[in-house]
Amino acid sequence: MKDKMITVKLIRFGLACAALASAGQATADESTLKVYMLFGQSNMVGEAYSWDINATGPSNWNVPTIEYIAQNQAYYDTLPEEVYSFKQGFDGSWLDTPRSDAWAVHYNSGSGANNEVRSTEDTSPGDNSHPAYPTGVQPLSVGFGHLQKTGSNQNGSSLRPSKFGPELGLGHNLGEAMNSPLLFFKSSQGGTTLAEDWRPPSAVEARDGTVGPNYINSMNRFGQMLDQLDQDIADGVLDDKYDGATGYEVAGVVWLQGFNEPLQGGYRIPEYDQNLVDLVNDIRDADGRIPDDLPVVIAESSDQNEDLNDERQAAVDAINAAAPGSAVFIEMNGLIGENYGGLNADGELFTDSYGYHFHARAENHLEIGYRIGDTILANGFTGSEVVPEPNTLGLLGLGCGLLAMRRGR
Repeated sequence: MKDKMITVKLIRFGLACAALASAGQATADESTLKVYMLFGQSNMVGEAYSWDINATGPSNWNVPTIEYIAQNQAYYDTLPEEVYSFKQGFDGSWLDTPRSDAWAVHYNSGSGANNEVRSTEDTSPGDNSHPAYPTGVQPLSVGFGHLQKTGSNQNGSSLRPSKFGPELGLGHNLGEAMNSPLLFFKSSQGGTTLAEDWRPPSAVEARDGTVGPNYINSMNRFGQMLDQLDQDIADGVLDDKYDGATGYEVAGVVWLQGFNEPLQGGYRIPEYDQNLVDLVNDIRDADGRIPDDLPVVIAESSDQNEDLNDERQAAVDAINAAAPGSAVFIEMNGLIGENYGGLNADGELFTDSYGYHFHARAENHLEIGYRIGDTILANGFTGSEVVPEPNTLGLLGLGCGLLAMRRGR
Protein backbone atom coordinates (compact mmCIF):
# COMPACT_ATOMS: atom_id res chain seq x y z
CA MET A 1 0.00 0.00 0.00
CA LYS A 2 2.90 2.36 0.83
CA ASP A 3 4.50 1.80 -2.58
CA LYS A 4 1.16 2.43 -4.25
CA MET A 5 0.72 5.74 -2.43
CA ILE A 6 4.25 6.79 -3.40
CA THR A 7 3.49 6.00 -7.04
CA VAL A 8 0.31 8.07 -6.97
CA LYS A 9 2.15 11.01 -5.42
CA LEU A 10 4.86 10.80 -8.07
CA ILE A 11 2.30 10.82 -10.84
CA ARG A 12 0.60 13.86 -9.35
CA PHE A 13 3.95 15.59 -8.95
CA GLY A 14 4.78 14.84 -12.57
CA LEU A 15 1.48 16.28 -13.74
CA ALA A 16 2.04 19.38 -11.64
CA CYS A 17 5.45 19.89 -13.23
CA ALA A 18 3.91 19.44 -16.66
CA ALA A 19 1.22 21.96 -15.86
CA LEU A 20 3.83 24.51 -14.80
CA ALA A 21 5.82 23.98 -17.96
CA SER A 22 2.73 24.36 -20.13
CA ALA A 23 1.56 27.58 -18.52
CA GLY A 24 2.83 29.62 -21.43
CA GLN A 25 0.84 27.48 -23.87
CA ALA A 26 -2.54 28.38 -22.41
CA THR A 27 -4.50 31.27 -23.83
CA ALA A 28 -4.54 34.75 -22.34
CA ASP A 29 -8.17 34.22 -21.34
CA GLU A 30 -7.43 32.39 -18.09
CA SER A 31 -8.86 35.42 -16.27
CA THR A 32 -12.22 34.88 -17.97
CA LEU A 33 -14.85 33.35 -15.69
CA LYS A 34 -16.06 30.10 -17.27
CA VAL A 35 -19.81 29.60 -16.70
CA TYR A 36 -21.44 26.16 -16.95
CA MET A 37 -25.17 25.37 -16.83
CA LEU A 38 -26.23 22.20 -14.98
CA PHE A 39 -29.80 21.07 -15.71
CA GLY A 40 -31.82 17.95 -14.87
CA GLN A 41 -33.86 16.07 -12.29
CA SER A 42 -33.12 14.42 -8.94
CA ASN A 43 -29.70 12.99 -9.78
CA MET A 44 -28.64 16.49 -10.80
CA VAL A 45 -30.29 17.97 -7.70
CA GLY A 46 -27.99 15.76 -5.64
CA GLU A 47 -28.86 12.96 -3.24
CA ALA A 48 -25.43 12.22 -1.77
CA TYR A 49 -24.96 12.95 1.94
CA SER A 50 -22.09 15.09 3.23
CA TRP A 51 -21.73 14.40 6.96
CA ASP A 52 -22.69 11.20 8.73
CA ILE A 53 -25.19 12.26 11.44
CA ASN A 54 -26.31 8.63 11.69
CA ALA A 55 -26.55 8.31 7.92
CA THR A 56 -24.18 5.36 7.88
CA GLY A 57 -26.12 3.30 10.41
CA PRO A 58 -28.50 0.51 9.31
CA SER A 59 -31.33 1.97 11.44
CA ASN A 60 -31.25 5.18 9.37
CA TRP A 61 -30.37 5.84 5.70
CA ASN A 62 -27.44 3.41 5.72
CA VAL A 63 -25.56 5.05 2.87
CA PRO A 64 -21.90 6.10 2.68
CA THR A 65 -21.36 9.86 3.06
CA ILE A 66 -18.41 11.85 1.81
CA GLU A 67 -17.32 12.12 5.44
CA TYR A 68 -17.34 8.34 5.69
CA ILE A 69 -15.26 7.72 2.58
CA ALA A 70 -12.84 10.50 3.59
CA GLN A 71 -12.27 9.07 7.06
CA ASN A 72 -12.68 5.34 6.51
CA GLN A 73 -9.64 4.11 4.59
CA ALA A 74 -10.86 0.51 4.58
CA TYR A 75 -14.06 1.46 2.79
CA TYR A 76 -12.29 3.87 0.44
CA ASP A 77 -9.88 1.12 -0.60
CA THR A 78 -12.77 -1.15 -1.65
CA LEU A 79 -13.81 1.33 -4.36
CA PRO A 80 -12.19 0.04 -7.58
CA GLU A 81 -10.05 2.66 -9.27
CA GLU A 82 -11.12 1.47 -12.72
CA VAL A 83 -14.67 2.56 -11.85
CA TYR A 84 -14.03 5.55 -9.59
CA SER A 85 -11.77 7.95 -11.44
CA PHE A 86 -12.45 10.68 -8.85
CA LYS A 87 -9.94 8.89 -6.60
CA GLN A 88 -7.21 10.42 -8.78
CA GLY A 89 -7.81 13.79 -7.18
CA PHE A 90 -9.86 13.20 -4.03
CA ASP A 91 -8.80 14.20 -0.54
CA GLY A 92 -10.61 15.00 2.67
CA SER A 93 -10.63 18.74 1.96
CA TRP A 94 -13.51 18.18 -0.48
CA LEU A 95 -15.73 17.73 2.58
CA ASP A 96 -14.98 20.86 4.57
CA THR A 97 -12.93 23.31 2.48
CA PRO A 98 -14.76 25.42 -0.16
CA ARG A 99 -12.80 26.11 -3.32
CA SER A 100 -11.40 29.62 -3.81
CA ASP A 101 -11.53 29.42 -7.62
CA ALA A 102 -15.00 27.96 -8.21
CA TRP A 103 -18.53 29.03 -7.27
CA ALA A 104 -22.03 27.64 -7.69
CA VAL A 105 -25.67 28.57 -7.30
CA HIS A 106 -28.66 26.22 -7.11
CA TYR A 107 -32.22 27.03 -8.14
CA ASN A 108 -35.34 24.90 -8.00
CA SER A 109 -36.21 24.74 -11.69
CA GLY A 110 -39.88 24.08 -10.95
CA SER A 111 -40.47 27.15 -8.80
CA GLY A 112 -37.46 29.30 -9.61
CA ALA A 113 -36.66 29.50 -5.89
CA ASN A 114 -33.09 30.20 -4.81
CA ASN A 115 -32.04 27.14 -2.80
CA GLU A 116 -30.08 27.11 0.44
CA VAL A 117 -26.46 25.99 0.39
CA ARG A 118 -25.95 23.63 3.31
CA SER A 119 -22.19 23.81 3.49
CA THR A 120 -22.14 23.08 7.23
CA GLU A 121 -23.60 20.34 9.38
CA ASP A 122 -27.06 20.55 10.92
CA THR A 123 -25.83 20.58 14.49
CA SER A 124 -29.23 21.28 16.02
CA PRO A 125 -31.74 18.72 14.70
CA GLY A 126 -35.34 19.83 14.97
CA ASP A 127 -34.50 23.55 15.13
CA ASN A 128 -35.58 24.91 11.76
CA SER A 129 -34.07 28.34 12.49
CA HIS A 130 -30.54 27.07 12.92
CA PRO A 131 -28.16 27.08 11.25
CA ALA A 132 -29.03 29.93 8.88
CA TYR A 133 -27.87 28.58 5.53
CA PRO A 134 -26.88 31.06 2.79
CA THR A 135 -28.50 31.31 -0.64
CA GLY A 136 -27.26 32.59 -3.98
CA VAL A 137 -23.78 32.26 -5.46
CA GLN A 138 -21.43 30.64 -2.94
CA PRO A 139 -17.93 29.12 -3.09
CA LEU A 140 -18.13 25.54 -4.35
CA SER A 141 -18.50 23.08 -1.50
CA VAL A 142 -20.78 20.33 -0.29
CA GLY A 143 -24.37 21.42 0.31
CA PHE A 144 -25.68 22.33 -3.16
CA GLY A 145 -28.02 19.31 -3.15
CA HIS A 146 -31.47 18.20 -2.02
CA LEU A 147 -33.01 20.36 0.71
CA GLN A 148 -35.82 18.22 2.13
CA LYS A 149 -35.79 17.44 5.83
CA THR A 150 -35.04 13.74 5.90
CA GLY A 151 -34.90 10.96 8.46
CA SER A 152 -34.28 11.37 12.15
CA ASN A 153 -31.58 10.99 14.73
CA GLN A 154 -31.72 8.68 17.69
CA ASN A 155 -33.92 11.16 19.56
CA GLY A 156 -36.48 11.31 16.77
CA SER A 157 -35.76 14.93 15.81
CA SER A 158 -35.88 15.95 12.15
CA LEU A 159 -32.61 16.52 10.35
CA ARG A 160 -31.75 18.90 7.53
CA PRO A 161 -28.76 17.04 6.17
CA SER A 162 -26.27 18.53 3.79
CA LYS A 163 -26.34 16.88 0.35
CA PHE A 164 -24.48 17.42 -2.90
CA GLY A 165 -24.71 16.46 -6.56
CA PRO A 166 -22.38 16.19 -9.57
CA GLU A 167 -21.21 19.80 -9.20
CA LEU A 168 -18.75 18.82 -6.44
CA GLY A 169 -16.69 16.26 -8.36
CA LEU A 170 -17.03 18.34 -11.53
CA GLY A 171 -15.80 21.51 -9.86
CA HIS A 172 -12.81 19.86 -8.22
CA ASN A 173 -11.84 18.13 -11.45
CA LEU A 174 -12.02 21.29 -13.57
CA GLY A 175 -10.63 23.45 -10.79
CA GLU A 176 -7.42 21.44 -10.66
CA ALA A 177 -7.07 21.16 -14.44
CA MET A 178 -7.95 24.72 -15.46
CA ASN A 179 -6.46 28.08 -14.52
CA SER A 180 -9.70 29.98 -15.13
CA PRO A 181 -12.17 30.76 -12.34
CA LEU A 182 -15.38 28.72 -12.62
CA LEU A 183 -19.09 29.34 -11.99
CA PHE A 184 -21.70 26.57 -12.02
CA PHE A 185 -25.35 27.54 -12.49
CA LYS A 186 -27.46 24.59 -11.36
CA SER A 187 -31.22 24.55 -11.93
CA SER A 188 -32.95 21.25 -11.28
CA GLN A 189 -35.96 19.47 -9.80
CA GLY A 190 -36.67 15.84 -9.02
CA GLY A 191 -39.41 13.84 -10.71
CA THR A 192 -39.48 15.92 -13.88
CA THR A 193 -39.66 14.98 -17.55
CA LEU A 194 -38.25 16.49 -20.71
CA ALA A 195 -41.51 15.76 -22.51
CA GLU A 196 -43.52 18.05 -20.25
CA ASP A 197 -41.71 19.80 -17.36
CA TRP A 198 -38.66 20.81 -19.40
CA ARG A 199 -40.41 20.95 -22.79
CA PRO A 200 -38.67 23.64 -24.86
CA PRO A 201 -40.44 26.13 -27.14
CA SER A 202 -39.25 24.49 -30.38
CA ALA A 203 -40.75 21.16 -29.32
CA VAL A 204 -44.08 22.87 -28.74
CA GLU A 205 -43.94 24.47 -32.17
CA ALA A 206 -43.06 21.18 -33.86
CA ARG A 207 -45.05 18.64 -31.86
CA ASP A 208 -47.64 20.51 -29.76
CA GLY A 209 -47.77 20.76 -25.98
CA THR A 210 -46.89 23.56 -23.57
CA VAL A 211 -43.52 25.09 -22.78
CA GLY A 212 -42.39 23.52 -19.51
CA PRO A 213 -42.04 25.64 -16.36
CA ASN A 214 -38.64 24.13 -15.63
CA TYR A 215 -37.30 25.40 -18.94
CA ILE A 216 -38.86 28.84 -18.43
CA ASN A 217 -37.62 29.29 -14.86
CA SER A 218 -34.13 27.99 -15.63
CA MET A 219 -33.53 30.27 -18.60
CA ASN A 220 -35.05 33.28 -16.84
CA ARG A 221 -32.83 32.76 -13.82
CA PHE A 222 -29.78 32.18 -15.99
CA GLY A 223 -30.39 35.42 -17.86
CA GLN A 224 -30.71 37.25 -14.54
CA MET A 225 -27.39 35.81 -13.39
CA LEU A 226 -25.68 36.98 -16.59
CA ASP A 227 -27.24 40.42 -16.04
CA GLN A 228 -25.66 40.49 -12.59
CA LEU A 229 -22.28 39.51 -14.03
CA ASP A 230 -22.60 42.36 -16.54
CA GLN A 231 -23.40 44.73 -13.69
CA ASP A 232 -20.42 43.43 -11.71
CA ILE A 233 -18.19 44.23 -14.69
CA ALA A 234 -19.67 47.73 -15.00
CA ASP A 235 -19.20 48.31 -11.27
CA GLY A 236 -15.63 47.02 -11.37
CA VAL A 237 -16.24 44.29 -8.78
CA LEU A 238 -16.17 41.13 -10.91
CA ASP A 239 -12.49 40.55 -10.15
CA ASP A 240 -13.10 40.84 -6.41
CA LYS A 241 -15.97 38.36 -6.53
CA TYR A 242 -14.40 35.81 -8.85
CA ASP A 243 -10.70 35.43 -8.22
CA GLY A 244 -9.45 38.19 -10.51
CA ALA A 245 -11.88 37.54 -13.39
CA THR A 246 -11.90 40.30 -16.00
CA GLY A 247 -14.88 38.97 -17.92
CA TYR A 248 -17.02 35.87 -18.37
CA GLU A 249 -18.12 33.41 -21.05
CA VAL A 250 -20.75 30.68 -21.13
CA ALA A 251 -18.65 27.56 -21.68
CA GLY A 252 -21.12 24.65 -21.66
CA VAL A 253 -24.29 22.97 -20.49
CA VAL A 254 -24.69 19.58 -18.78
CA TRP A 255 -27.95 17.62 -18.99
CA LEU A 256 -28.58 14.80 -16.47
CA GLN A 257 -32.18 13.61 -16.71
CA GLY A 258 -34.33 10.77 -17.97
CA PHE A 259 -35.47 8.49 -15.17
CA ASN A 260 -39.05 9.75 -15.21
CA GLU A 261 -39.56 9.40 -18.95
CA PRO A 262 -39.99 5.59 -18.79
CA LEU A 263 -42.29 6.00 -15.78
CA GLN A 264 -44.79 7.67 -18.10
CA GLY A 265 -45.26 4.31 -19.77
CA GLY A 266 -42.57 5.11 -22.30
CA TYR A 267 -44.97 6.89 -24.62
CA ARG A 268 -42.66 9.92 -24.85
CA ILE A 269 -39.40 8.01 -25.34
CA PRO A 270 -39.63 7.89 -29.17
CA GLU A 271 -39.52 11.69 -29.29
CA TYR A 272 -36.89 12.12 -26.56
CA ASP A 273 -34.10 12.72 -29.08
CA GLN A 274 -36.11 15.41 -30.86
CA ASN A 275 -37.03 17.09 -27.59
CA LEU A 276 -33.39 17.02 -26.49
CA VAL A 277 -32.15 18.54 -29.76
CA ASP A 278 -34.81 21.25 -29.45
CA LEU A 279 -33.78 21.90 -25.85
CA VAL A 280 -30.13 22.41 -26.80
CA ASN A 281 -31.00 24.63 -29.75
CA ASP A 282 -33.37 26.73 -27.67
CA ILE A 283 -30.77 27.18 -24.92
CA ARG A 284 -28.27 28.31 -27.54
CA ASP A 285 -30.79 30.76 -28.99
CA ALA A 286 -32.19 32.02 -25.69
CA ASP A 287 -29.63 34.76 -25.07
CA GLY A 288 -27.08 36.54 -27.23
CA ARG A 289 -24.46 35.91 -24.55
CA ILE A 290 -24.74 32.14 -25.12
CA PRO A 291 -22.62 30.77 -28.01
CA ASP A 292 -24.44 29.37 -31.05
CA ASP A 293 -22.33 26.22 -30.76
CA LEU A 294 -22.44 25.97 -26.97
CA PRO A 295 -20.87 22.64 -25.93
CA VAL A 296 -23.24 20.13 -24.35
CA VAL A 297 -22.57 17.05 -22.23
CA ILE A 298 -25.49 14.63 -21.98
CA ALA A 299 -24.95 12.23 -19.08
CA GLU A 300 -26.78 8.96 -18.53
CA SER A 301 -29.20 9.13 -15.65
CA SER A 302 -29.88 6.27 -13.25
CA ASP A 303 -32.60 4.95 -15.57
CA GLN A 304 -29.98 2.82 -17.37
CA ASN A 305 -32.63 2.47 -20.08
CA GLU A 306 -31.28 1.11 -23.37
CA ASP A 307 -34.00 2.73 -25.49
CA LEU A 308 -33.48 6.07 -23.77
CA ASN A 309 -29.73 5.82 -24.23
CA ASP A 310 -30.28 5.24 -27.95
CA GLU A 311 -32.35 8.42 -27.99
CA ARG A 312 -29.62 10.33 -26.16
CA GLN A 313 -27.03 9.19 -28.67
CA ALA A 314 -29.33 10.04 -31.56
CA ALA A 315 -29.72 13.55 -30.14
CA VAL A 316 -25.95 13.95 -29.88
CA ASP A 317 -25.55 12.81 -33.48
CA ALA A 318 -28.11 15.36 -34.65
CA ILE A 319 -26.54 18.18 -32.60
CA ASN A 320 -23.10 17.35 -33.98
CA ALA A 321 -24.43 17.25 -37.53
CA ALA A 322 -25.36 20.92 -37.16
CA ALA A 323 -22.40 21.98 -34.97
CA PRO A 324 -19.62 19.36 -35.35
CA GLY A 325 -17.94 18.25 -32.15
CA SER A 326 -20.19 20.26 -29.85
CA ALA A 327 -22.00 17.40 -28.04
CA VAL A 328 -21.06 14.21 -26.20
CA PHE A 329 -23.08 11.47 -24.50
CA ILE A 330 -21.46 9.59 -21.62
CA GLU A 331 -22.69 6.52 -19.76
CA MET A 332 -22.45 5.91 -16.03
CA ASN A 333 -21.49 2.25 -16.06
CA GLY A 334 -20.56 0.61 -12.78
CA LEU A 335 -22.54 2.99 -10.58
CA ILE A 336 -25.83 1.07 -10.36
CA GLY A 337 -26.44 -2.42 -9.00
CA GLU A 338 -22.89 -2.84 -7.74
CA ASN A 339 -21.69 -3.36 -4.20
CA TYR A 340 -17.92 -3.53 -4.07
CA GLY A 341 -17.74 -5.05 -0.62
CA GLY A 342 -17.39 -1.98 1.58
CA LEU A 343 -19.08 -2.05 4.98
CA ASN A 344 -20.76 0.60 7.10
CA ALA A 345 -19.74 1.66 10.61
CA ASP A 346 -21.50 -1.41 12.06
CA GLY A 347 -19.67 -3.81 9.77
CA GLU A 348 -22.67 -4.43 7.53
CA LEU A 349 -23.32 -3.79 3.85
CA PHE A 350 -24.73 -0.42 2.88
CA THR A 351 -28.22 -0.37 1.40
CA ASP A 352 -28.76 -0.75 -2.35
CA SER A 353 -32.40 0.40 -2.27
CA TYR A 354 -31.83 3.84 -3.77
CA GLY A 355 -31.08 2.73 -7.31
CA TYR A 356 -32.90 5.70 -8.81
CA HIS A 357 -30.47 8.00 -6.98
CA PHE A 358 -27.33 5.96 -7.69
CA HIS A 359 -27.92 4.43 -4.24
CA ALA A 360 -27.47 7.92 -2.72
CA ARG A 361 -23.78 7.05 -2.35
CA ALA A 362 -21.30 9.88 -2.05
CA GLU A 363 -18.77 8.09 -4.23
CA ASN A 364 -21.30 7.70 -7.05
CA HIS A 365 -22.25 11.37 -7.15
CA LEU A 366 -18.58 12.36 -6.95
CA GLU A 367 -17.85 10.03 -9.84
CA ILE A 368 -20.69 11.37 -12.00
CA GLY A 369 -19.28 14.87 -11.68
CA TYR A 370 -15.70 13.75 -12.19
CA ARG A 371 -16.58 11.86 -15.39
CA ILE A 372 -18.40 14.91 -16.70
CA GLY A 373 -15.28 16.95 -15.93
CA ASP A 374 -13.08 14.46 -17.77
CA THR A 375 -15.42 14.72 -20.76
CA ILE A 376 -15.30 18.51 -20.74
CA LEU A 377 -11.51 18.49 -20.63
CA ALA A 378 -11.05 15.74 -23.22
CA ASN A 379 -13.30 17.51 -25.72
CA GLY A 380 -11.97 21.00 -25.15
CA PHE A 381 -15.25 22.32 -23.75
CA THR A 382 -13.27 24.86 -21.73
CA GLY A 383 -14.16 28.07 -23.52
CA SER A 384 -11.24 30.27 -24.46
CA GLU A 385 -8.78 28.47 -22.18
CA VAL A 386 -6.78 25.80 -23.97
CA VAL A 387 -6.00 22.97 -21.56
CA PRO A 388 -3.03 20.99 -22.96
CA GLU A 389 -3.75 17.33 -23.59
CA PRO A 390 -1.97 14.97 -21.17
CA ASN A 391 -0.15 13.09 -23.93
CA THR A 392 1.64 16.28 -25.05
CA LEU A 393 3.11 16.60 -21.57
CA GLY A 394 4.03 13.01 -20.95
CA LEU A 395 7.80 13.29 -21.35
CA LEU A 396 8.08 16.31 -19.10
CA GLY A 397 5.82 14.71 -16.53
CA LEU A 398 7.91 11.56 -16.61
CA GLY A 399 11.07 13.61 -16.16
CA CYS A 400 9.65 15.37 -13.12
CA GLY A 401 8.51 12.04 -11.75
CA LEU A 402 11.98 10.56 -12.10
CA LEU A 403 13.45 13.61 -10.41
CA ALA A 404 11.03 13.13 -7.52
CA MET A 405 12.02 9.47 -7.27
CA ARG A 406 15.68 10.41 -7.04
CA ARG A 407 14.90 12.96 -4.33
CA GLY A 408 12.93 10.38 -2.41
CA ARG A 409 15.78 7.91 -2.19
